[in-house]
Amino acid sequence: MEKFKTIVTLISAAIIPLVVAFLGNSYTQALKEREVQAQFVKIAVDILQSQPSEYNRNVREWATQIINRYSGIPLSTEARRDLIEKVPISATTFGQKYAGGLSADDISTAQQDLRTLGFYKGPITGIADEETVKAIMEFQRSVKIRADGALGLRTKGMLQERAAQAAERR
Repeated sequence: MEKFKTIVTLISAAIIPLVVAFLGNSYTQALKEREVQAQFVKIAVDILQSQPSEYNRNVREWATQIINRYSGIPLSTEARRDLIEKVPISATTFGQKYAGGLSADDISTAQQDLRTLGFYKGPITGIADEETVKAIMEFQRSVKIRADGALGLRTKGMLQERAAQAAERR
């Protein structure tokens, strides 16, 4: 029985560090992949700010696919078509139009969090109006992330975290 315990201890001593190293590596790779995805979204938004034409349709289609896949804001078919074919987007328009994929509760919560942090002064409506999008952009600038006015996963998470911290301090 003592030999068995010794063998199990030796095997555990060898396997546990390998498992920890594997999990750490997997986590690091996931973070790096998320950073690359965020850079793709940034490039896509930059592309979509140019005037649509027959010459840039393919790259606008690519940009729309990237935003749909990686931004955390699912785009409707109509929104994808508009982004490809219509006028260039501004950051404010992007935030207003594509926050439409979020529920009114999500937007209301964001408005309340923005108010807690002093970025939003308007009523809690659950509508991503221009004042809300501008407040989101101001918050994004304050935390040094791309100020596109969109309430994606990263912005939403940071906003909730900062608002909770501010509420605790009061």
